[in-house]
Amino acid sequence: MKKFRIVTEEGIQIMTSETYAGCENYWNGCNGIYEDASGEHRIYIEEIA
Repeated sequence: MKKFRIVTEEGIQIMTSETYAGCENYWNGCNGIYEDASGEHRIYIEEIA
C-alpha cells in the first residue's frame, strides 16, 4: 500500500497520509511553504513504501 508524506527541503517530515490528496490538501493550504521559528521552508510531497 502506498503512503505519502510532506517533507521540507531539509528533509524534516511534517506529516504522512495514506492518500496523495491528504498531503495535497495540506500543501495547498500553506502554498508549498512551511513556516516555523527558524523561517520559511519549501515543502514537497513524496511517496513512501
